[in-house]
Amino acid sequence: MHVLVETGHVDRARIAAVASGFAEIEPHLAAFSPEATAFFTGIAPAVTRRIALEFADARRAVAYTRIGTCNNAFGTLGTWATDLLNIATGRLGAEGGWMFPEPALDGVQFTRFAGLNGHARWDPPVVARAPDELADWQIMLRLAEELGGGPVGVRWVDTLLRRIGFRYDPERALDLLLRFGPHGDRFLPWSKGINLKKVKAGPYGVDLGPARTGFRHRLQHRDGKAHLTAGPFLPAMAELADEITRSHDAGELLLIGRRELRSNNSWMHNVPALVAGLERCVLLVHPADAARAGLRDSQPARLESRTGTAIVPVRVSDDQHVEGIVGQSILNSVPVRLGSVADVAAA
Repeated sequence: MHVLVETGHVDRARIAAVASGFAEIEPHLAAFSPEATAFFTGIAPAVTRRIALEFADARRAVAYTRIGTCNNAFGTLGTWATDLLNIATGRLGAEGGWMFPEPALDGVQFTRFAGLNGHARWDPPVVARAPDELADWQIMLRLAEELGGGPVGVRWVDTLLRRIGFRYDPERALDLLLRFGPHGDRFLPWSKGINLKKVKAGPYGVDLGPARTGFRHRLQHRDGKAHLTAGPFLPAMAELADEITRSHDAGELLLIGRRELRSNNSWMHNVPALVAGLERCVLLVHPADAARAGLRDSQPARLESRTGTAIVPVRVSDDQHVEGIVGQSILNSVPVRLGSVADVAAA
């Protein structure tokens, strides 16, 4: 965003037509130049500038981020910045950009239920339950009822349903939501809309049609605009700017999470074939940082932060290409210190 404002690639009138608050945000962008953020991103300023201009000049492009962006101290701000970039470049709601489907279960319409995208499909359980086992929904429902709640989450409604003998069934509830959703049959026999029976009958699912251009139909604000400065975003920008410019203690490193390719940091680490070979739960350390800490490859080290201390195996590698940053297969981003093998022995 800093580069786009600096080079005149931002159409303020176009932004004002779909969103409010950009004028308040713009002064804060000065702190986030490619030069100021290079240490934290590991990307050379020239590369950041080139990518920003290529994105702005592309006929069709979209910025998309997920867990790697949002799971850190400034995660909400990072996700919000993605939306800001798409809005500022006219990509939000545009073909080839960030579009919104009209789901079978509308998350806006039914806020207590998860939405689907432009495709509805029924997936039966992978593993059948034993006769004496409870499904997850049965366990959750029993816990809710023990606490005085129920499937709806509104106490008086749940109490009334219990008194009339209503028992929640997830398939019945799903069928009802599908039938009264944007693509539902409304219980009309002649309707071509969907219901759970039709979704189950399609082995590859039901195509609900292409996404619609625009995004006003997904907004709930009365003015029909995205509110860019709602909530704590401006204070969070100021806090991040302070973090970028603050002086760091000698020997302080930044621990970041990294994605392990073979297991994806997921349940797949329980599959022996995916974790065979070299130890992958290691701390990647840049050679220069390893030399300063007196560490060698495959040597244990003491990793210390304000929350605790851990002994971790070290892998000295150029794959950790930025000095001052160490990476491990965790989702985190915190200041840490590294101790040498002598420190470990002493500990």
